[in-house]
Amino acid sequence: MDDSKNEIAAQEELYRKHDTMLEKVFEAIVFADEDFSIRSWNNAAQKMFGWKKQEVLGKSLLMVLPIQNRDLDTARITAALSTSQSWNGEIDYGCKDGRSISVHASFSVMHDENRKSMGIVVIAHDITKRKMTERALRESERKYKSVIDNIHDVFYRSDKNGRLTMCSHSALKTMGCSSLEELIGVPLESFWLDPLERQIILSKIQKDGGVNDYEGIFVRKDGTPFHVSVSAHFYFDEFGNCLGTEGIVRDITERKKEEEKTKNLERELYQSHKLESVGMLAAGVAHDFNNILNIISINASAMEAGMDPASGWAERIESIVKATERGAHLVKQLLTFARRTEIEERPIFLKDLIEEVALLIGATFPKTIDVKLQLDKNLPLIRGDWNQLSHVFMNLCLNSRDAMPEGGKLTIAARIVSSEMVRTKLLQTKAGQYVQVSVADSGCGMDAETRKHIFDPFFTTKVKGKGTGLGLSVVSGIVENHRGKINVRSNPGKGTTFDLYFPAANLQANEQDEIDAAGKSAADESKTITDYYSCLEPRE
Repeated sequence: MDDSKNEIAAQEELYRKHDTMLEKVFEAIVFADEDFSIRSWNNAAQKMFGWKKQEVLGKSLLMVLPIQNRDLDTARITAALSTSQSWNGEIDYGCKDGRSISVHASFSVMHDENRKSMGIVVIAHDITKRKMTERALRESERKYKSVIDNIHDVFYRSDKNGRLTMCSHSALKTMGCSSLEELIGVPLESFWLDPLERQIILSKIQKDGGVNDYEGIFVRKDGTPFHVSVSAHFYFDEFGNCLGTEGIVRDITERKKEEEKTKNLERELYQSHKLESVGMLAAGVAHDFNNILNIISINASAMEAGMDPASGWAERIESIVKATERGAHLVKQLLTFARRTEIEERPIFLKDLIEEVALLIGATFPKTIDVKLQLDKNLPLIRGDWNQLSHVFMNLCLNSRDAMPEGGKLTIAARIVSSEMVRTKLLQTKAGQYVQVSVADSGCGMDAETRKHIFDPFFTTKVKGKGTGLGLSVVSGIVENHRGKINVRSNPGKGTTFDLYFPAANLQANEQDEIDAAGKSAADESKTITDYYSCLEPRE
């Protein structure tokens, strides 16, 4: 009995000494018996949990400081104390005022000099603020990750060596990849069509601190180029050390397409205004010139009628008459260009018209030019003006002849195409079927700059005195007046192909008279075009 009293007295003395020693300690320290009855409670514990020493002494630690997962955590702590004599971990405790705080607690079994258990010491450190900060950081990272993963643009970071260290999921679609692993570690310059662009951006960042909306061209995984806008800057750690670059990459391919469409529309509008002005000028000049030609023609014809055929002047008068006829045709060209001539529209068999033109050029073009026809047998009728369309094909063939001074191959092909096929080349289509006529040569070809201006009025690549520059602009005007479209394909040294598209005529069975008339008129109409082009040089 005396030994037991002495042992209890020794423990109480020990607790008093500990109380005195631990009052100034900032950590909450609690001494308890093996059954968790509180024996000592320092000021830091009172401040942390809100309970005064007098309120907790002798009470169970587990009751005074309720653990949120009491059964689980108590069993875990008890098991650890019985096996390893200690336990360390994070626990959420309840305070006197109802608050819940997070603490890092250390439970240890105390022993006397004989290794006999004297109870348990608990050291607790309030980590509530740290846990709140960690939770806030995790939430911020979650939101940040959510934003990064859901933005349409690509956010990226690279290290100091210019290798990609992270990027948003949008990079997969933008770059055409299936996983981020394909991108991480890749040098940034490898994404550019021109790797030097990366060095330009770095120079701008070093000079100006960042770059905004720098436009260039990236290359997708499959090699497809696309337009991008890049904004980037350096990023640093908390000590001010540069870690690399970060920024935003935006795919602006669609925007660039829209900008190009707008530029094309502006160019077309400017061209339209220019053509309108030139057309008005051409019409005025043509009418005045036609009046002069009429005077010359009338007087020349009168002189020819009264001239002795044996006279040496007869041949000269005939030359004047032919010159006025050619001048009259030039006037007609000008009026056609100015849209001042009416189309004598009727059903036309293009096959007949093209074959007639082919006969004429076959008889007059040099033998060094091989003329081939590739015409579908069942070409539909189109509506148009026989003379004007003959002029179109003759003009294109003459251009092909001039492009092959050493000879070559001239092919005229015609076939039926659908509106869907034409729609890929034209902005809009109305007819269900089209007749495509292609005039192709193996001549010298044209570069991109020439192709851009080929239909401009008075534009010519021929030497001075060899061309008016009106030919192709008149051709373009005639085709458009026939609700058609003309395109040119050409490269230097690889020949030229003009593709013309005419809507098929939608004739009904009761319009047989018009269809018959189209065939009957072919011979009469071809006479006119043959008369004019009779001045062409014969084959040699």
